[in-house]
Amino acid sequence: MNGFKKGHKPYVHGGKREGSGRKKNEVVREIKSLAQSYDAEALERLAYWMRSDNATASVSACNALLDRGHGKAQQNVEHSGKVEQTIPDEDKDFIRKSIQEFMCKR
Repeated sequence: MNGFKKGHKPYVHGGKREGSGRKKNEVVREIKSLAQSYDAEALERLAYWMRSDNATASVSACNALLDRGHGKAQQNVEHSGKVEQTIPDEDKDFIRKSIQEFMCKR
């Protein structure tokens, strides 16, 4: 027996669930659609500047085109501070007990 009642779907972690996530505003959709209508023209303009003799404009245009075509490069972040996470004692006891029970069942 799988532990699920007949007719009930099991909960699946991850993935899209109906009704979850941020609700899209109609105004946001309209602005996005309007901006996307300029995609071809913007790419043509970037390509023009990429081919120009102006080195600064050319490099900026190349970066913009590469970001749009392949996504932005991952940025690494260094952290030099101390990271601490404390677990309340009652939670520690619960975790210990849960691990012991799990290990005994194996």
